[in-house]
Amino acid sequence: MRYSKQREAIRAFVIKSHDHPTAQDVYQGVQAEFPNISLGTVYRNLVQLAENGDICTVNVSDGSTHFDGHTTAHQHFTCVRCGKIFDVNSPHVEEIQSLLAKNLPGQLSSFELTLRGICTSCLAKEQQRSSRS
Repeated sequence: MRYSKQREAIRAFVIKSHDHPTAQDVYQGVQAEFPNISLGTVYRNLVQLAENGDICTVNVSDGSTHFDGHTTAHQHFTCVRCGKIFDVNSPHVEEIQSLLAKNLPGQLSSFELTLRGICTSCLAKEQQRSSRS
């Protein structure tokens, strides 16, 4: 992959973002530096960076794709209320992966685990609303 200032800015934006941005978020984030960049260019570069292993994709149950600059093995927790995506590192994931692999009809080549629930911030808001009632 040839070097590109735009691609490097896109990669840097994703890496420094810890909130798993969408292509639209990245587009808005790099527009200050590259005002003429198109959403299509951003998306194509995100796909290339993900294929190259420079960033990861996170597919959310609503069908949207988010991008993650944290490329080492980890899992995600998605809040079903606010939509935020959190990185999760669990020492037990390798055990789960190993147990699942034993029951597969073939050889496991990759493993993704996305947990869904309500984040602590949304839980706190719900508890505040409940206590006012």
